[in-house]
Amino acid sequence: MSLIEQKLREGFGIVEAVRLAALGPWPDENGHYHSARTLEDCWYAWKSGGFAAPQPKSQADEGTLRKL
Repeated sequence: MSLIEQKLREGFGIVEAVRLAALGPWPDENGHYHSARTLEDCWYAWKSGGFAAPQPKSQADEGTLRKL
């Protein structure tokens, strides 16, 4: 999230900061490309819950069989 934070400190708004972060690989040059929406979701999750917040949650019915 440091690139987004850096852009915010430079005076960019959150939308522009996230858009700029989405232009390159994330979180560094060896990372993957993510959409601005994904980075924005992660940003807000991180701001509200810290580093553990952006981790994917397991489904409540994980491991149970479902009928179609």
